[in-house]
Amino acid sequence: MLQNLKELHDKNNLPNLLLYGNNLIGKKTLLEQLLLYIYKNYKNIENNTLILNCSLGKGNIKFIRDNLRFFANTIIHKNITNFKSIVLLNADSLTLDAQSALRRSIEIYSNTKFFIVTANKSKIIKPILSRFCEIFCNINNMNFIYKSLTLNNNSNNSNNKCNSKLALIIKKLNNAMKDLDDYSKNNLLINYSSLIYNKGISANGLLEYFTNCSNFKSELSKFIFFFDIYKKEIRSEEFLIFIILYFYNNKCIINFSIFNNI
Repeated sequence: MLQNLKELHDKNNLPNLLLYGNNLIGKKTLLEQLLLYIYKNYKNIENNTLILNCSLGKGNIKFIRDNLRFFANTIIHKNITNFKSIVLLNADSLTLDAQSALRRSIEIYSNTKFFIVTANKSKIIKPILSRFCEIFCNINNMNFIYKSLTLNNNSNNSNNKCNSKLALIIKKLNNAMKDLDDYSKNNLLINYSSLIYNKGISANGLLEYFTNCSNFKSELSKFIFFFDIYKKEIRSEEFLIFIILYFYNNKCIINFSIFNNI
């Protein structure tokens, strides 16, 4: 799948893409690898790509109009590619008016590629769907992509899969946590939860970062299982981020068996 998308880009035939499928299946990883192929490095991606988490912007029409208009009028770096990219995460959170504004923006900004990442495409209006090539991401095709990435990337490049902004935040958190008592650590985690949230990073984005970059995958897989169940009952994105950070810093003392009695 990834190779086919690269070939479409090489032939200047890459369409707007809608990636859909279950959470944490690897939709953003697939898109990240495609953007890395297009823009060559993460710095170029940052300069030529706008990433909007629609679930953090109340999904209203102003959120779409203001962000897209400003970015679409910025300069394209012609020596890299002939288009800019707009990535919309959780686009199913957009209101109908916002989706209509998005449809008009797609028509107006022809020098921009749009990429939608969502778990539920049924909430997206048909006029938008008709302008996108839909890709269903499931366990089978994503496993094939992960195997291909493993074969083509050595261990020195594995850290490139991690979001550089988030990596810096986590590094600062690790340094700040040293020699603190439990009370101070929890306060620090609360502050960093707010920081990560205000940087536009979702709980799913943070969890995907740890999935790709952490070295405690056996415990993480247990956490993801229970997190996916109980996150539906939690309405605060910031609190979800805190839960993930708490697990990251206390993974050795969490007893998962307590969930069996809930």
